[in-house]
Amino acid sequence: VEDESSEYISLEWFKLPLGNAFFFVVLFSSFS
Repeated sequence: VEDESSEYISLEWFKLPLGNAFFFVVLFSSFS
C-alpha cells in the first residue's frame, strides 16, 4: 500500500510539470 501511494505521488509530480509544459507549448505556438 505504501508503495502504491508513493508511486501515485510521483505520478502526480510527473503529470503536473508535463501539463505545464504542454500549456506553454500551446501558448508559444499561438504567438509564433
